[in-house]
Amino acid sequence: MYLGRYTLGDWVTLKVITRNTSDVPTAPSAAPTVRFYTGSGTTVESTSMPPYEKNIKTGLFILEHFLGSAFAVGQYVALVEETVSSSALKQLYFFEVVASGNNNGAYLNIHYYKAPQSPYIVGLPEDGTLENRKNPRA
Repeated sequence: MYLGRYTLGDWVTLKVITRNTSDVPTAPSAAPTVRFYTGSGTTVESTSMPPYEKNIKTGLFILEHFLGSAFAVGQYVALVEETVSSSALKQLYFFEVVASGNNNGAYLNIHYYKAPQSPYIVGLPEDGTLENRKNPRA
């Protein structure tokens, strides 16, 4: 399934409903794993998918994955592997990272600090690093 185009610092969302061979939503024996590959087949990252509302919706898993510094401009494949009723199943998702954005993500907090030597902007982006910029202009 093609997910679309994203920029660095965006979040890509993967939704999976695990089903048995009768196409009935079923809880898997373990959480589905996701591996992200470049278009040339190099592994970028891997993680497991958390269940979404486990007691309300059986077999629904949603992963919101941050496209940070491990990703670059190009095409990617997300391979989701799951085991349901001793049957190994795989799903493929395709997406593209296009030029633009910042691999640290958008700012969550930002503060203007006026120091005697020069003004600063101190910000906290989505990746959790603290950044400062000297002599900002509005």
